Amino acid sequence: MTFDGTHSWMEFSVCTTDVGNITVYFRRTKLLRSADILGKLIGPLLRSRIGQRGLAAIVRSLPEGPSQVERIGHRSTVWAEAIDTSGGSSKAILSTPDPYDFTANSALEIASRITALPVPLGLVTPSQAFGPDFVLSLPGCSRTDIPARSHASSRAEQGDI
Repeated sequence: MTFDGTHSWMEFSVCTTDVGNITVYFRRTKLLRSADILGKLIGPLLRSRIGQRGLAAIVRSLPEGPSQVERIGHRSTVWAEAIDTSGGSSKAILSTPDPYDFTANSALEIASRITALPVPLGLVTPSQAFGPDFVLSLPGCSRTDIPARSHASSRAEQGDI
């Protein structure tokens, strides 16, 4: 497994967490590498008017997405680590259903909760509106908190003390 794809989510992190230095790592598959290379080679063409028409025609010709049977066999996993200024860290793993089902379930739940509110919220993220554990209320979602090691024990392992 290779985690050589990185992306800085500065815009995302500031609006959702007030943390300005989030870096996201993702599994870099052959398909993603190929798409990256192809995007660099023909990206300008695909952004043109003719390219956009061609892409729209391709999308219309494709099937709508995976069947329910295909989706049941897929899950998404997110590993997260937060490190504070003194070097202490918290880690967790979030597991969700297939992205199609997760997106549909979360959108329906958010819409249901928003319509039940007595006053509008304005522009907020789901975790800001409904709490940091909102995702855990959705079907098939779970989080595993990974016990933190103390800063002193990790420094000792590295030979610092």
